[in-house]
Amino acid sequence: MPYFGLAFALLLPWLMGYFWLAATEYRFNPLGGNLYRQAGYGFFLGYAALQGIVLASNTVLEGDTFWPVLTLLVSFTAAGGVLFARGRKRIRAARSYAKPATNPAPTVDKALCYLFVVWAALHLMFIAVEILYRPVFPWDAWLNWMYRAKAWYAAGHLFYLDHPNDWLSGSGQAQYNVVGNHYPTFVPVIAFWTASALGRWSETLVNLPVLGCGVALGLGLYGQCREYGLRRGRSALFAYLLLSIPLVGAHLSLAGQSDIWMAGFTGLGFVALLHGAIQNKPSQILLGLAMTALATAIKLEGTVWLFGALLTISLVRYPRAALSTLAVAVTLAALGWYWGITYLDIPLLGGLGVFDGQVHIPLLGAYTLQTFELWDDYWNNFFISGTWHLLWLYTALGALSLTLLPAGRVRRTILVFYAVLVLAQWFIFEVTESGQWAQDWTAINRLPLHFAPALIFALAALVQSLVQRDHLIKTGKSALVIPITSLLLAVCGAIVYLFLAYPPVDGGKPQIFAAQQMKIVVGSGRQTDPTITIDQYQNNVAILSSGPIHLDAARLPLVQVATAGDNRNRAAFFWRNGRGPNDLHSIEISGRGTRWINLGDAPEWRGTVTEIGLIFYADGERSVVFRSLNLVPAGLQPHLNKLAQDWLETPTWSQVSVNWVRAGAEASAVSLPALMSAWVLVALFLAITLSRRLPGAWPSAALCLVAAWVVLDTRWTANSLVQLADTTRAYPMESATYLEFGDDRLTRQLVDSARPEIELAGKRTVIMADEPGMQFQILRAKYLALPASTYVHEGPVETVPTQFADYVLVLRKRYTGPGHTPATAAQYADIINQRGGPQATVISETDDGFLLSIAPARAPLSPANGN
Repeated sequence: MPYFGLAFALLLPWLMGYFWLAATEYRFNPLGGNLYRQAGYGFFLGYAALQGIVLASNTVLEGDTFWPVLTLLVSFTAAGGVLFARGRKRIRAARSYAKPATNPAPTVDKALCYLFVVWAALHLMFIAVEILYRPVFPWDAWLNWMYRAKAWYAAGHLFYLDHPNDWLSGSGQAQYNVVGNHYPTFVPVIAFWTASALGRWSETLVNLPVLGCGVALGLGLYGQCREYGLRRGRSALFAYLLLSIPLVGAHLSLAGQSDIWMAGFTGLGFVALLHGAIQNKPSQILLGLAMTALATAIKLEGTVWLFGALLTISLVRYPRAALSTLAVAVTLAALGWYWGITYLDIPLLGGLGVFDGQVHIPLLGAYTLQTFELWDDYWNNFFISGTWHLLWLYTALGALSLTLLPAGRVRRTILVFYAVLVLAQWFIFEVTESGQWAQDWTAINRLPLHFAPALIFALAALVQSLVQRDHLIKTGKSALVIPITSLLLAVCGAIVYLFLAYPPVDGGKPQIFAAQQMKIVVGSGRQTDPTITIDQYQNNVAILSSGPIHLDAARLPLVQVATAGDNRNRAAFFWRNGRGPNDLHSIEISGRGTRWINLGDAPEWRGTVTEIGLIFYADGERSVVFRSLNLVPAGLQPHLNKLAQDWLETPTWSQVSVNWVRAGAEASAVSLPALMSAWVLVALFLAITLSRRLPGAWPSAALCLVAAWVVLDTRWTANSLVQLADTTRAYPMESATYLEFGDDRLTRQLVDSARPEIELAGKRTVIMADEPGMQFQILRAKYLALPASTYVHEGPVETVPTQFADYVLVLRKRYTGPGHTPATAAQYADIINQRGGPQATVISETDDGFLLSIAPARAPLSPANGN
């Protein structure tokens, strides 16, 4: 059975990594190591070995590599198993002879352990269902990482893909092109191996190794905490904290990118470094350095993190030598700058210094110097949004709590780790061109994700040190005084803030627009007494309008929209200010249900409003039901209603979910993480103030830290259940081939209709759109067209590159205004033919697009061979 073979092929590298890691540790450590930690780290080491074996076999054999790779995996696993069994026998006697006395775990500790293990397992179960049902989803996954894997599987072996510019210039040698052709190969190699084991390409099952990655992250961190000295309950708590971070869950659920693998290699690598540095365990330091070194084969940032690991361990273990070396380097740089020497070319390593507006770093390349102001971006992503729960607040509190510890390895190690992490973030985002990826929120969270396990472990090490201080472990009968009091104070503060920020407006009266008062002006549907059901669209758009009205915008700053139906596509609330036909403004509405919008925050909501309405976009044949639209004056009660609705909103996955995550409304007057942060800070203030008078003040404050996280994760878990239902309703299990997003089904249909021509051996196709703004659709068409060789052209037809093309596939815009007349295939062919050179002929045409043949055809292209 293919599924049995797939399971065997995916578990074998994990078993191999565990056997060899455990056998190696048994060889040099008579007491061995923690089973859970070895299993977690063994997963990543085994898959790193799998990548090396696949690459080596492909280089040597230049053809089908599945059976040779499987043979090598079985051989290495068997050899590791033999060594593991021998080492296991040796340590049994050593453990029975030198086993330290241990106290039985308290009942409360066991209960907490089971609670957090079950909750973490629940998150992993949600992730498993998402992987089994949802096809490759994130933008960069199908655009780069999985595109290479799918192309390799179609060709039967690995090869180097061209950059699109090489294809355009005619200098390329490969059959396929992709922007990320220079990315490391780990992620696509693992997907290629999975598809090879399955015997076919599956948009869902190729991501199964990522589920193992999630399990291994939890096992690795739990095992490290146990080996460090934490009880089972606390160890399970910190493993749960890691797996409950929404961004971690997003990258596991929406698999296909490399960042979650970086969290395994780099994140767990830094965990081992911190553990080894604090407790003086050379084996842990070696393991940490090996993991961070292997991360260089996962993503380009891995080299930076390896330098950071070396700097961290140098500053912790050899602070004087490291600081002296840094001082000498800074002095030489300052002298060179003074003498006008700002750049050196080091043989084999590359440039060093600043030249022509770029900073050059050996082995890392050149980066354009550019400054960015990102404090507001960090504030919104780390503390206000739901992306991280409260991790960064707790990290900041952890940094402050270092002052409570005496000078020693714990304080020095964690302080150095925090400093290196901040320095890396500052250099990458604040002073180089990479800051643009933080400014648009595409990387500001994804790079710190790599360190999530180490950030959690640093908190675990701090907690372990702090609870050993007498004044932090005293208990009393008033354990709930601080949590309850601080929560009440935080809630009262939020209410006062809303009252002051949104004072009542005199003279404002609610304006209710029921179904009877709204008219369908674009599209059609049926109107009943309480609702309007829209099921017909014009150019994939339907518009519901109030008709001419006369309202004072300043008196009605809130709008409540109630909709229903199975249409999952976006909608928008629009209005006119009466200044002309082009004076149209809109705000997007997230999903169906009851939604509140604060129009007072929109600068265009002003003066006299002459029309309001809703815009709905077609979602196949699914209908949308309009219930009501209410304009509401400002006041405390409406804003409290909006706040409650904001917190309870359950958004579903989008293309930005791997960059930042929200559980609740996109914008809220008081975000729930901000309220939970206020609760924690007030609790800590009360603990500091009352610690001498109130027994158990510090344990009570610590209870608030856990409770606040649990509140946020309860909301995230509920959101995940809604998301799970949406995923299983939208996709068939394991067999989905397109996204229920961005009209991907129609794009797939158009590509499939053209497949008999564009898949012919040696043929190349240019994919383009007849209107701007369709980048997602044409790039998806390129991915869906595999194994056809394609190139994406984002310009007009006048500049389409036909000199290297055999076909031109044109996608039509599906959402247009009334009266729009799309261009025809004949018109496109005429424009191409009028340029001279290759001539275009119409092959087929549908409502979604058309296919043109370009003649004379080029000579047939030889199959990709990587040369």
